[in-house]
Amino acid sequence: MHVIVLPGGGYAEHAPHEAEPIVDWLSGVGAQASVFRYPLNARHPAPLHALRAEIRRLRASGAERVGLMGFSAGGHLAGLAALAPGAEASPVQFVVLGYAITSIFPPHGGRRSRPGR
Repeated sequence: MHVIVLPGGGYAEHAPHEAEPIVDWLSGVGAQASVFRYPLNARHPAPLHALRAEIRRLRASGAERVGLMGFSAGGHLAGLAALAPGAEASPVQFVVLGYAITSIFPPHGGRRSRPGR
C-alpha cells in the first residue's frame, strides 16, 4: 500500500505542516507514503491530470494499492481523483479527506454568480 499525501494551500501553495510531517507519521505506523506537490496556480484540470499521472507512475513501479490523503485544496483534489469522470483509468483504493473543499461556490444568497448564469 502507498499513500499519496496532498497538502492544502488553496491551490496557491503547499502547506508544509500538511506534507512531510504527515508522511513521517504514516511511515511511523508502517505505511509507505509520499507527498505529491501538484501544480499550483494552474487552471483545472491540470492538477487532476498531474495527480492521475502520479497514481499511474506508482502502479507501474509496483504499488498494488494506492490511497490518497488530502487536506483542504489537497482534499478537494483527492476527491476529484477518486470520484470525477475518468477515475476508473487511475483508480485508488481509499481516500481520506481532511477538511476538504467540496464546493467552490458561495452559499445560497452569495453575490458571486456561478458559471453559466
